[in-house]
Amino acid sequence: MNNRVVSILFLAITISVFSVGFACSQDSYEYKTYENKTGETINRFWIEIGSIDKGRIIASFRKEEGDRIEIEEYVLDEKFATLQWKVECKNDDTLYEGERIGNKLILKGKFMAQAIDKVIDIGKEPLFVNPKLGLIGFVRSNKKSETFWALRNDNLEAFKMIANNQGREVIKLNNEDVNTDKVYWAPKGFGSVFFNRIYWFRLSDNLYVRQTTSRDRMRELVK
Repeated sequence: MNNRVVSILFLAITISVFSVGFACSQDSYEYKTYENKTGETINRFWIEIGSIDKGRIIASFRKEEGDRIEIEEYVLDEKFATLQWKVECKNDDTLYEGERIGNKLILKGKFMAQAIDKVIDIGKEPLFVNPKLGLIGFVRSNKKSETFWALRNDNLEAFKMIANNQGREVIKLNNEDVNTDKVYWAPKGFGSVFFNRIYWFRLSDNLYVRQTTSRDRMRELVK
């Protein structure tokens, strides 16, 4: 199959999924990012999760910070691994679509005002373009660790990551005690020194509810 045929099929599938699938009813959750020391809210974002046929999951992510708006849309498999996605940020002149086919990622569109049409080779491990979503499947699996692929949002390079479930922890969320699974994740190898995160997932439904970020900030579920 030549590249032109692949491109046409990719575009047709993506348009069909994102124009029809995201009309389905979804559960919506609101979050905020705030400074630990002052409590000042830095940004807010929303996650919506629904379902379509054949066990696939649809999800969207929207972040607002001042006049900056980022929108991500996903089609996931039944284990929350990424199959297709779309990213838009007018502030960065970015609008591209991605799809996993076998062990390749196909990216097309515009990124940081530059046209992209590229293929990235990855391994057989699952792809979590947005780990807030992908790690839901990891927590549900009851595994202690998981190796996965992630995509850097600043340069679209793929990296192999590892997640470790550090066990149960009760956290205070919206003035209530919430039972959670605490998950640490970072690049495999030496890269974990420079980048690592801790996420908390609510035990009752495995929803992402809190995370540590850089620069002494926290993100957590509002409602």
